[in-house]
Amino acid sequence: MPVSLLEIENKSKELLYLDDDPLIVKIVISSFLGNLIEGAPTWVLLVGESGSGKTTLLEMFGTSQRAHLISSMNSTSFLTFANKDESLLYQADGKVLIVRDMSTVLSGQKDEKGVLYSALREVYDGNYRRTTGKGTIEWTGKIGFLGGVTPVIETYGEFQGALGERFIQVRLKSQPDDKILRKMLRGMGSSTKIRNQLQSMTAEFVDQHVFTPSAPNPDLESIVMVSAMCIAQCRTPVFRDRYTKDVVFPTGRTEVPTRVAGMLMRICLVALDIGILFQDVVSILKRFVRDNIPMTRFRILKPIADQGGELLVRDVIKTTGMSGSVSSRILEDLVGVGVLNDVGNTKRRISNKWLLECLTTA
Repeated sequence: MPVSLLEIENKSKELLYLDDDPLIVKIVISSFLGNLIEGAPTWVLLVGESGSGKTTLLEMFGTSQRAHLISSMNSTSFLTFANKDESLLYQADGKVLIVRDMSTVLSGQKDEKGVLYSALREVYDGNYRRTTGKGTIEWTGKIGFLGGVTPVIETYGEFQGALGERFIQVRLKSQPDDKILRKMLRGMGSSTKIRNQLQSMTAEFVDQHVFTPSAPNPDLESIVMVSAMCIAQCRTPVFRDRYTKDVVFPTGRTEVPTRVAGMLMRICLVALDIGILFQDVVSILKRFVRDNIPMTRFRILKPIADQGGELLVRDVIKTTGMSGSVSSRILEDLVGVGVLNDVGNTKRRISNKWLLECLTTA
């Protein structure tokens, strides 16, 4: 009998404590298979602390013919003149590039990162050209992306600025340390066998899947649209005058969420195609909205949401754990991009009902 998604989830639970994160395997597999749909690729980052299980979730695709697994990357490996077949882009063409650790990329030299980010933008768009003294070599194709990174990504604003609209992320939920350790200790002696079984099962499931387009679903389209707009609005940067610190730009949205909407829709369509219930697909969309809010902004928005969507400014500042000046600046930013509304001089209200629902869903 063919391997089922439920069997993969149960096998994953033999390695990882997932009781508090029941959707994560569905999200990862749907993100991977989202690249089967014709059109732009789907690029997703798993954000989690070391030991959170993100490497296990990525490596379960290790033996899939539709995956190309690497530890890290740099722009020079994308295309090589010595042997085209050794170039990363040709090896991963038509597949999903799995990168175990993007954190090493983020910690690289500024100039090197700038070159890599520029290259990734071109790769996402399906065409990359490298020119050196040896001449020019070019690649055209499609590559999906699934990578792991620690929460340090929150401190690298240049990544968001250069590539933000091409990536969406999902944060692995924090699990109790004792539960994680107990799961690890009980698996000693059999973990290698279980990992191999998980890889084999996952490879069979994703390699044999053929996406079957379904009829348009207006309800899904509406939820995807509002989710993409929420993500774009919450991620919109605010620029301030270097001297006065006043907000100079923007007072509205700058990221047009076409790429984000496309990725969310592909993930949802595949999720439904592999048998995930519609209500779980909606929960996945809510998860993506929450997890793509920058953490400093999330720490402001969550206590407001928990109080029904409206809260006194002084009470917001008390709950963030950040200084009053930092909290006030972020509040001002969120008003500037339209995520929050002023209610008099003392209160702030979340402006979007769907965002409020996403923030209050466990």
